Amino acid sequence: MNRISLRAACAAFLLPAALSIVLLSCGDSGTTGPQTGDRPTVRITSPRDLDAIAGVFAVEADIDTSVIRGNEIIRIEVVVDGTPVVVDSIPYPAAWNGDLSFSLDTEMLTEGAHSLLVRATDLSLNRYNSESISLTVRNQIVFSQHIQPIFRATCAVSGCHDPATRQNELNLRTYESILEGSQHGSVVVPGNAAKSPLMYFIDFTDDPNLRMPPPSQGPGLDKASISRIRKWIDDGLKNDNGEEPFADVTDRIFNTNQGADAISVIDRNTGLTVRVVPVGVDENSPEVPHFLITDNEDPAEHFYVTLITSGELWKFSATDYALLDKLDVGDQPAHVILTEDGSTAFVSNWVTEGGSSGTIQVVDAGSMSRIKAIDTGGSPHGMRITHEEPYTLFVGNSGTDNITVVDVATLSFVKTFPLLRNQGESLNPLQVAIDREDRYAYVACHLSHEVQVFDVETHEVVKRIDLRRFEGDVVGPFQLEVSPALDLVVVANQLNSTVSIISTDSLAVVRTIENEDFAQCHGVDISEDGQYAYITNENTDSEVPPHHPTETGGNPGNVAFVNLTTFLVDRVVEVEEDPTGISITPGRGN
Repeated sequence: MNRISLRAACAAFLLPAALSIVLLSCGDSGTTGPQTGDRPTVRITSPRDLDAIAGVFAVEADIDTSVIRGNEIIRIEVVVDGTPVVVDSIPYPAAWNGDLSFSLDTEMLTEGAHSLLVRATDLSLNRYNSESISLTVRNQIVFSQHIQPIFRATCAVSGCHDPATRQNELNLRTYESILEGSQHGSVVVPGNAAKSPLMYFIDFTDDPNLRMPPPSQGPGLDKASISRIRKWIDDGLKNDNGEEPFADVTDRIFNTNQGADAISVIDRNTGLTVRVVPVGVDENSPEVPHFLITDNEDPAEHFYVTLITSGELWKFSATDYALLDKLDVGDQPAHVILTEDGSTAFVSNWVTEGGSSGTIQVVDAGSMSRIKAIDTGGSPHGMRITHEEPYTLFVGNSGTDNITVVDVATLSFVKTFPLLRNQGESLNPLQVAIDREDRYAYVACHLSHEVQVFDVETHEVVKRIDLRRFEGDVVGPFQLEVSPALDLVVVANQLNSTVSIISTDSLAVVRTIENEDFAQCHGVDISEDGQYAYITNENTDSEVPPHHPTETGGNPGNVAFVNLTTFLVDRVVEVEEDPTGISITPGRGN
């Protein structure tokens, strides 16, 4: 008996429609014309009657063409619930014994019971139907049924990512071990397959040195398996009970990735990435999310992000990471800070071209509406509010090397006072930090490689702290923060990739921390107990050799967990490209 074999080797969840037919081979089968009284039979061999199907499944049918020439078959259909979902009308050669390949997307079907049959039609429009079978569609992927078998057959094997070998400390054997990630951090990110490093290795790269499984072990995962893994990730990494991971995580690190238009959210206790939140609307034009701030609630309720290119402030829910609102806040919004009660936001317009004047935008954080603009006189960047009443906002003006003072209660300009500088010297004050007693404020001066300290009440500069360790040392401090519990100021130095530790008692550098994972240190925030500093490292110049490119093609940056009692880096977590701003929760913001 000559047969036409139909195989729906579906790349489910990838195709928007259920049509993809390819003629694979032809040959002389020696078929004869129809014989009187004989009818070709159609028989479904897979799936079986009463099977449950979940996304990717195989459909196979045998069509007996011994009583009819191949070219007399003009159409083959896959019929679901009485409606053809696959229609193949290409002419068949008289001598045809090859295979057809169909792609059927089960997401076009609702959950529950469905009927399926295969139908052949000849030149005389006679129809030959298979017996109908009943199937139950379950589009929701179940980890133990649809994902775990893929990894156990291909990746979680001896010599690779099984419990014994754990290459790069990655074990893909169980649901829990996959979530634990590798030595570089998370390999899967709930709701975002595109930002999950695992997908780079199994799908995105063609580099044989990076492809997983390695080419030496076979052709790699088929498209159907990759599609299934992608959907499992995009649907939230649910376990067999339909539960998403990290739902109860409240101790989090939020950081902006300005090279990837994304916000990374990290579990402070495990170092795992619990979410990557996209920002921006034009994937071809980077929006450059530079900084963010979380509110002071425990757990945090909202976070706010500045987008330099688009000139907007975006407000997100810190619970489900949904975008709640956005507001035009003028040119180059760099920094954002909230009042203690979270009701008012201040946004700096870091207008740098030609040293032109910049402003501070005052925003009603609840309604996301502008209240007023305050002129600072020159390129404001970093800002900080005192911790106790009367609340005062201090603004570092990077273009004019001075500090603007704003009365928070009246939202009014008070004064601008200069920092100390030698003749012809440029300071570029980028960030301000204030101790919890509101005694001293600390200013990171990027170009003069120092921290200047001024009295919060008198506005007098009391100390210039040189961060350079030797003549010619190019430090470039960027952000800084105070650890009240340990009486320390932590300074992230961008240009020499170090972290300076200043004593608030002696107003002197007591330690300079170097680490192989520091690379263009940028942002810093400190845990509420003062024991840990979290440092963002841009790594745009590959100072830390990248484990893999990001989805946008750049180098991953990282967040380093610095123990402030030992001055050692306890953990390093890879994040997206060019991380800059950082804010932790619970905490009082930075």
